[in-house]
Amino acid sequence: AGQKETLRVIFAYPGSGLVRHAIRRLLERVEEERGASAALELVASLATSLAGTEAEEAVVFEHAGALSRAGRAEESSQMYLALARKNPYPKGSLTDDSFFRASLDLEALGRVDEAIAVLEEMIAPQEAAYAGASYERPRFPEGGFRIAVLYRDRKQDKQRAATEFARVVERHPESRYVDDALWERAKLLRELGQTDESCEALERLRELRPDSRYVRCAPLLCQAMTAPPGRPCSNYLVESLAGK
Repeated sequence: AGQKETLRVIFAYPGSGLVRHAIRRLLERVEEERGASAALELVASLATSLAGTEAEEAVVFEHAGALSRAGRAEESSQMYLALARKNPYPKGSLTDDSFFRASLDLEALGRVDEAIAVLEEMIAPQEAAYAGASYERPRFPEGGFRIAVLYRDRKQDKQRAATEFARVVERHPESRYVDDALWERAKLLRELGQTDESCEALERLRELRPDSRYVRCAPLLCQAMTAPPGRPCSNYLVESLAGK
């Protein structure tokens, strides 16, 4: 009875901001009770019925998610990409989420270059604002950081990864990813034997994020730096540098 009532409300109010959450909760319950196939059958039916309504973007996004959870990453990635490109910024509310999820599916399929290209497509638009500034969307810093991680971990290209970590800082200096990006860049540059550049990244880290947990660990990578007074570098970071 609850599921029937949820469906009735979805169709009655397709423009509600709660539609996507209602669809997701409905699918989760169906998956738990009847399995992935039943959930896919339901969401496919909903996608057909809600096509052309304000709920279309939300239901297609959840349809792609259901495909991904069912292990159908190829179909899922293509659905996410089609949805993102059909609803380019600022038209869609799930554009960046769709690009990001598509990149995860493509990585899972071993298509790392395509995953990177999709993330580059996601972060490419920049809406002009006054005084030459631009509006930043929430997924941009995360997307840039993920590009760097893919170059580092999947393509084994440390130099390019270090460059991409720097780009995160340059493009999103107010992001919560800044200290992580600078720390990862410093580690990579040290591994590459570029000690001066590594120290520069750590100095930049201390300048931009003086309270970051990484600042206490900077002397472990750059002997010219001193740790701030107070707590020492956390054990888990010391161990990570030692390769434990």
